[in-house]
Amino acid sequence: MSHYFRPAGLVVAGICIFTVLNLYSWQPGVGGAENGKGTQLERYFGWPGCYRVELWRSPDPNLMLRILAVAPFYDPKPDMDLVVSGFNSLTLVIDATFAATVLAILVILLESTMRSAWSLRIKLAVCALGGLAVALVCLGYRISLVL
Repeated sequence: MSHYFRPAGLVVAGICIFTVLNLYSWQPGVGGAENGKGTQLERYFGWPGCYRVELWRSPDPNLMLRILAVAPFYDPKPDMDLVVSGFNSLTLVIDATFAATVLAILVILLESTMRSAWSLRIKLAVCALGGLAVALVCLGYRISLVL
């Protein structure tokens, strides 16, 4: 019975990792505003595809240095105004499908290794799921939202 906990723990850890990757903006873009006055912040959410984007602006030119000091953990709501926001549900579905595919590959690999069972069917399943994962990454990048 204890061997069922290993894949379950892997799935829980994988879900947590993919949730953190997708619910947070890890590479915000910070710079001067288009008019040359103030600060602009671009936030992109999602991996492998960007399903949500935000553009924030502030008239304060000194805000850029404060953001850079704590990026990507800066919350723009108190100091900036949201100018543009976009959401793409298809990209979110692709990200979730990618996460499920990678987790399925890891569970199959773990189970096969624990049982020392590497049949042709298991190898083909891992290859097919790996191809699907690569295709989802490409598709996610292709339809990602951009500002």
